[in-house]
Amino acid sequence: MTVTADAHGPASGERTPPTALGYVPALDGIRAVAVLMVIGSHIGLLRALPDGWKLRGGFIGVDIFFVLSGFLITTLLLEERQKRGSVRVGTFYRRRAMRLLPALVGFLAMHVVFITLVLGHPIAIERRWIPSALLFATNWSAIAAQPPIAIGHLWSLAVEEQFYLVWPFVMILVGTRARPRYVVAGLVATIAVIGIHRWLLWEATSVARVVLGTDTHADGLMFGALLAHVRAWRPTARLPRPALLIAAALLGATAALVKPGAAFLFRGGYTLVGAAAAVVIASAVGGDRLATGALARRPLLAIGRVSYGLYLWHPLVFWWVFVELHTRSDTVRFFAGVVATAVATSASWYLVERPFLRWKSRLESVLPS
Repeated sequence: MTVTADAHGPASGERTPPTALGYVPALDGIRAVAVLMVIGSHIGLLRALPDGWKLRGGFIGVDIFFVLSGFLITTLLLEERQKRGSVRVGTFYRRRAMRLLPALVGFLAMHVVFITLVLGHPIAIERRWIPSALLFATNWSAIAAQPPIAIGHLWSLAVEEQFYLVWPFVMILVGTRARPRYVVAGLVATIAVIGIHRWLLWEATSVARVVLGTDTHADGLMFGALLAHVRAWRPTARLPRPALLIAAALLGATAALVKPGAAFLFRGGYTLVGAAAAVVIASAVGGDRLATGALARRPLLAIGRVSYGLYLWHPLVFWWVFVELHTRSDTVRFFAGVVATAVATSASWYLVERPFLRWKSRLESVLPS
């Protein structure tokens, strides 16, 4: 399905054609930092370290992922529209499915094995949660009922995919017909509305509803979309170094000190985290030497490349290791968890994700434009 943009486009002089983003190594570094934050917050599943070793606010790694994902996907759509004059919605959905579903299906298959054969739980548990995961509705299901430990983290994947179910059409219907400054203003207003909505709903309902709801947690994705549009509108703009330092300090302090459910998060904290993540991403894309020097390190690049599989698998691996080795020492469990997670992530990347990515590339080269 191809939807053609407004033939007249924006008014003359309003938009500078965006510079193709290409591969920015520092963005893989950001992925790595984000996923390591999340793992640090889940390390308690191994029950192998003192409570003080858990990264209290590491869950904000998910919000960093949201901002980065919103930026990258919106940038790709803007570049496609600039190049072709249209957005291929069907192609967009096919790419997303081929990137996400193969590894997800493999993960869910192993989850069934663990729940039924290792734990001996009835298959009925899986019959409820597997369809929800495959349909990217885990966040709403988790609001209604407590999910299994190794399924709950899929809520973030669900929020992303629900957002992208409608985002290409929003860009087509609004972004191609409005002046860039109006699009930017609209995105800023949307972020503000989500933040206010989250604050008000937090005072009236459960924390789970506010954290997991797409309507209350999509502002990170919107921050990414905002950054992509600002870059397309003002491609030469650069942020001052102090903005990067303040943003990095805010993210670090939040990850280290803020507990899940803290009032700060719902009274503007999530909004600040999204804004700070956008600043770090903008600095990395803009070539700030401090950002690129810190984030484009080989270990971080390697972790960032496999971050999807690492995020997907680590809760199940941690839980499985604890069940199998709960009588062993904390040290044994910890190192077993690290090694087993690395093995599962590598298997996901080399046996599932990378082959499908290559197939996707070949498919794109032979399908009609």
